[in-house]
Formats: sequence, C-alpha cells, structure tokens
Amino acid sequence: MNKQSRAFHILVITLTISAIAAISAIGDANSAGLSRTIHTQPAIYAGLAANIKVAAQQMTCTPTGLRYTDETLLPPDYVSFVPPDIGQSYCDPTFGTEIKRLTDSGKGYVTNSEISYFNIDDSYFIISDDNIGSLMNGGDGHKIKPLGGGNMRPWWIRWPRANYYTASGHKEMFDPAQNFYKYEGNEIRLYDVDTLDYVVIRKFSQYTEIDSAGGEGDISSDGRYWILDGTKPDGQQVLFSYDLLDDIKGPESDFDTGCIGCKGKPGVDYASISPSGVYIVIAWDAGQLDPFNGHYGIEVFERRNWNFVRRIHPSRIHFEMGYDSLGNEVMFAAAGNTPDEILSFNIPDLALGDIISVRLNDGLGRKLLDIPKWAHYIISFANGQNHFIFLAFEAKSDSPSELWSPYWGEIIAVPTDGSGEAVRLIHHRSRKVGDQSTMKYQVDFIANNAGTKIAFKSTYGVGGADVYFFDFDWNENSPTFVDVPFSHLYHDEIEVLYQEGYVAGCNLDPLMYCPDDAMNRAESAVFVERGIHTAEYMPTQPTTQVFADVALDQWYAKWANGLWEDGYTAGCGVDPLIYCPLLGHTRAEGCVFYLRMMHGVDYLPPDPTGIFVDAPVTEWYTKWVEAAYNAGLIEPCQTSPEMRFCPNDPLSRGLGAYMMVNSKGLPLP
Repeated sequence: MNKQSRAFHILVITLTISAIAAISAIGDANSAGLSRTIHTQPAIYAGLAANIKVAAQQMTCTPTGLRYTDETLLPPDYVSFVPPDIGQSYCDPTFGTEIKRLTDSGKGYVTNSEISYFNIDDSYFIISDDNIGSLMNGGDGHKIKPLGGGNMRPWWIRWPRANYYTASGHKEMFDPAQNFYKYEGNEIRLYDVDTLDYVVIRKFSQYTEIDSAGGEGDISSDGRYWILDGTKPDGQQVLFSYDLLDDIKGPESDFDTGCIGCKGKPGVDYASISPSGVYIVIAWDAGQLDPFNGHYGIEVFERRNWNFVRRIHPSRIHFEMGYDSLGNEVMFAAAGNTPDEILSFNIPDLALGDIISVRLNDGLGRKLLDIPKWAHYIISFANGQNHFIFLAFEAKSDSPSELWSPYWGEIIAVPTDGSGEAVRLIHHRSRKVGDQSTMKYQVDFIANNAGTKIAFKSTYGVGGADVYFFDFDWNENSPTFVDVPFSHLYHDEIEVLYQEGYVAGCNLDPLMYCPDDAMNRAESAVFVERGIHTAEYMPTQPTTQVFADVALDQWYAKWANGLWEDGYTAGCGVDPLIYCPLLGHTRAEGCVFYLRMMHGVDYLPPDPTGIFVDAPVTEWYTKWVEAAYNAGLIEPCQTSPEMRFCPNDPLSRGLGAYMMVNSKGLPLP
C-alpha cells in the first residue's frame, strides 16, 4: 500500500503559566511495554525550529523574534538589573519569556541536569533551598513543603516511572506520582511523598553502603534499572545495575573502577543507565593522555554482562542521554577539547564546543548546533519529548560590551534533528560574585518531562544563587508516537488502532510504538482478542492456569487464556500445554491470526497454487500466506526477480497493525 508523504509538523510555542497535561496512566494491555528494549525507526524531521511560530496574543509577556536568530544578543541592564522578590515575575526583555522567582535564601540549588527531578506526571519537582530538600509544585513552582534536612538531598532521590516493585516474589502496587526512591546506607527505600513513610525494597547486605554511581545518572526511561555503586567490607567499590521492578541485582563490574565519583581522582566520575536500559555509560575522570587502566572519556558497556561496546567521546566531559527525533538512543554533549578529539567524531565542519549527538548502538555522530565561541555548558533532556535538548551556557565575560558571543549567558532549546537552529529562551544572568566557586554560580537547571517548564539557579550577579522558573508550551501537530512519523509506511494503520483504543504503544515516556520490533505471542493475544471482540474488550482474569508457562499473575495471562477459550490458539507445545508468550511471531503465523480475525475461527483457506518461490505448496503455512496475500492483508517481501514471502521472518508490530486494520476493514484517516 503506497503512502503519501506528509509534512512533519509546525511547532507552535506559546508562553503560558498553566498546568501541563498529565502523562497518561500505564494501560494494562501495554504493561509489558515498560520493560521493552526500544529500537530505532528512521524518520525525517527537517528544519524543526524554522517552523516555529509564536501565539503571542495569549501572553502579556510577548515572545520576540530574537529567539530564532544566531546573533550576539547582550542582556540589557546586565550590571544594574535586580531580580524580583520571591513569588514575583518579570519579563525577559530580549526573548519575551516570563520568569518567576521561587526562593530567596541565597542558597537555592538545582543540580545534576541529567536527572529528572520532576515526577512522572510533572506535578512535583524537588530542589534544595537553604540546604533543605524542598517539594515544589510542578505547575507554578511554589514551595509545597520541606522534605527534610541533610538526609533528603535531591541528588539522592529518583522518581519512579512504573507502578510496582517486587517483594518476596509478589508485585506491590503504588502510585509513581506520589512516591520516590532514595538510597540510605545499603538500602533502597520507597518513600511516600505526603507522609515520608518508607518501605525498604532491597537491602544489599554484601555492601557496607551503596551510592548512585557518582550521583549524576537517572534511572532508565521505563523505570526499571538504576546504576549503583557498592562498597565492600574491604573498601573496594564496584558498580552494578539494579532492577527496581522485579528486585534483580545485576552482575558487578569486572574492572577496576577507581574512586567512584571522587571528582579529580582517577576512576569513574559517574555512571548512568541508558534510557532503554540496554547500556551502562561511564564518564571517566581520565583523558586520552592520562587514561585509567586504558579507560578514558565516555564509554559504553552492556548492562547484562559489562562487555565493553565502544567509546563515544574521547574527553572528560559531562553528557546527557535520550532519544533524538529519529528515535535513536543517543548521547548529547559538546565536541572534544582538542583538534585531535574533534577529528575522532568524523563529523564534517565540527569545531570545539559544537553540540553533537552520538548514537549508542553504532557510535555514529551528528552535529546539532554550531557554537561560535566555546563556553562551559549544562545540558538537560526532557524525557517526555525527543525533539529538543536544553542547554545553559556560561557567560565568559562580566562586561557584555567587551566580550560576548551567541548563546552565552542563555538557556536555549536545540533541535535533535540536526537542523542546527536553536530557540533562545532566556538570559539567565548568573555570574560569579566575589570569590564564589564555579558550582555556586554555574547555571544548573532541570526541565520537566514534557519539556514545557524549566527551573534554574542564578546569582543574577547580586549574591548567592536562588531558584527561578519559566514556563512554555510546545503545541505540536506531531505524530502520536515519536518513532512513527507521518512518513512511516504504517503510520495511518498504527494511528487508527491507537485512536480506536486497540493499542497503547510499547513505551510511555516518550510515547513510542516500536513499529520495527517483532510482535511476540503475548502481544498478539491482545491484538486478536480485541480484534475479534471490541477495542474496549477486557477478558476475564483466569482462576485456573491453562498454560504451564503463563502464570496467573502475568499481565498477559487473561489475554492468552481468552485466546484459548475463543478457539484461536492451541498453544505452541503439548505435554505440558504451553503458550510461549515471549516467542516472536513469524509472518506466516500472523497470516493465520488475521485471516481468522477476518473470516472467523473456523476459516480454512483453499489449497495453495505456488505463488511464492520460498513457500512450497507442501508447507503447512503456504495456503495461509497465499490467502492472506490474495485478501490484501500482507505484501510480499520481494517482487523481483521472483515473488518471495519470507514466511519465517519476524512479524513486526507495524506490519501487525497493517494486517489488523485490513482484516477488520477499519477506515483510514
């Protein structure tokens, strides 16, 4: 089926002080999707920032056209400007962004932009104010309450992204928006945000204490994995991953980690899990000229076995991870510190300080933004979107009239599509006061999951740092699933199934469908059951186990059992009867399911005629694949020089959507 190409989207920015839309609850039918490995899907998102338009009539603080220039823009009244009182706002005169002051202690602090300090639905975020962890309202930024003193530092806390943990083999449910993880001693605890009561979900008795592997890494996007370090009784430090959902400790690192998170001492600066949970990425406090036991820069390892994969950056540098606009899992960072390091990326026209992305799976790099003059930066990725990353650049001069450069002293949004066009949001006006250390005045900031609000710290050049807040809304005419662009072969079919309630996707944050992933038998049970009943259909939870490999507490138990009762499956093996829920479906098997969805459970196709050279008429599946082809449910995998069907190739989730829409005759948009 040929698809018409569509324009990707027009991005509309409006600045409003308004509550963001809550992230959808995790549906039952896609519960397993929380732990899926996410694969990439090619797409084209060209010229994203060029399509930005501003709905200024909605605002008293009107966005300006200077947001979309690459000129040197000096902040007016740089020396004389005084920030507003706590709770009050002002309008950034250059870019037209409303900025609100949240603290006035002179000890306001947000840090570690690689960590999402907003909870899953963006209703809360955490900062430190006057050395006290504080819970803030995610809508307007006001302080809700202190979380406690020295034992509740924000960087010791992670917000859950799933709704259960496992204790003594049983799943315990909780509200991820109202609870947070924290490590204490050698324990991982789950705290109630209202009462601060907690349960211990794991005690690591083999370690005298645990820590967060340098403190600057987040948990995986599905909420499953966290990289920790443990100190053994003899003082040795090791890294390991922990499955927060199923209470499974991963293997320890099998190499010398040095002093983890010791800042300035050789070893691991910090380690973080990749968004998909497939990789562990380590920033070494070691460079190419002074490696630590052969390690330096930023290196990628397999989570499951600590096998070295590749080095993706040669420098001592901080980085962020996320997905780009094509759905690739990437690292975001500035290019290297020397000409030789720049050459290692093999990216044309790359210069010191330019912002890049590097794919974790193959090391392929791409330039995202030209930086005319290098400046120290802080970087953050919003987990609920993949179109932009956010950067805050240091101002390298106290006098804009003497020395200034584009993006200095600003917080900007940079498209992840490589279009090279930034959206300039504010002048943060933070700079050194007196003998302050860099940590006191550098512009640490955090973006919420939706990428619509940012909290940042700034001295405004008048004293200690306080926390400020600004708000904007990306109203996009963009695809429902970030990995299914309008140009995708099966976009229309996937969109119809989603809008009609038949599918919920494979990942919540960001919303993804994983169209190229092989559909397994558990997933197909949901497709077929809802296909033969209704989109709202929910089978009865079985009380007796039918299949030996489908425990009653598995999310797919009722779906597999329903498929059995409706006569659409005989399982995948007998004695004992098994269903093989995680086994991938082939294209041939998909033909059986969708033909019976079209014609009924008793349907049998006519004898085959030999249409495909790789589907002999003697094979059991040949009559099914020929019937599905003749019914318009599926296309050949090759038409020239001979017709081939590839019957044993995996059935992708995208193709499954196409077959389901056609078998049910659902109208396309």
